[in-house]
Amino acid sequence: HGIEGLVWHDTFPLAGASAEEVQKLRTARRLIVDRRGKTRDYLCPLNPENWAHEIALCRELVTKYEPAGMQLDHTRYPSYPPIYCYCESCRRLYADETGAQAKPWPQAVLSGDAAAAYLRWGTARLAKFVATCAEAIHSTRGSVKVSGAMFGWPEPRAQVGQDAVAWAKAGLDFLVFMNFHGSNAAYGQLVDGQIAELADRLPVYSGIGAFSHTAWFDSPVPLIDQVLLTREHGADGFVLYQHTPELMERFLP
Repeated sequence: HGIEGLVWHDTFPLAGASAEEVQKLRTARRLIVDRRGKTRDYLCPLNPENWAHEIALCRELVTKYEPAGMQLDHTRYPSYPPIYCYCESCRRLYADETGAQAKPWPQAVLSGDAAAAYLRWGTARLAKFVATCAEAIHSTRGSVKVSGAMFGWPEPRAQVGQDAVAWAKAGLDFLVFMNFHGSNAAYGQLVDGQIAELADRLPVYSGIGAFSHTAWFDSPVPLIDQVLLTREHGADGFVLYQHTPELMERFLP
């Protein structure tokens, strides 16, 4: 019917992984280690082994299924509240790439200017991962449109290591901001801020959380309102979250 399909690639979370698979990753020291030394069930987003694995998956997906696009999601630190990684790989990378001898580890980067510098480094490294993925996908199948999913709110976005301007320079074809808000006024403000921040560097799509964890619409009316607001505020398109039977049966008709 002429409808193009996009692959949603959930990069670093381990939802759906078996206990055995998670244990193997833990043993290989490829998972996040938080500030208290506790290992979390989430891939370290800065680890080179994890990068190689994710990039190989991207190449396999676009080769095997030939999608029109691919969206990179959860390309960030875990949130609510943010959990940064202080694993051995991160310690070595931080010292090698910045020259900073942060001792004792991780106490030396847990507060003040040192903590801010550590987050800036991690944020820049995440943008480099996005650029590496985009290049790999485009070189494997040039027609694939690559997008990145980002938090809509500027402060939480920064807290999880997502830099919209850096990602706009990373070779993506468009960005999708998760603007999941039930208030039309707040929704419009988010879109305005994103358009201004990116200043035509690449197309901006707005994620509408019609059936999301933060905004659940009880009729098609608020969805229609936010689609119209998306256009009025200058975004290039919108993405509905998420595909449900209710969306198909009650909203789209």
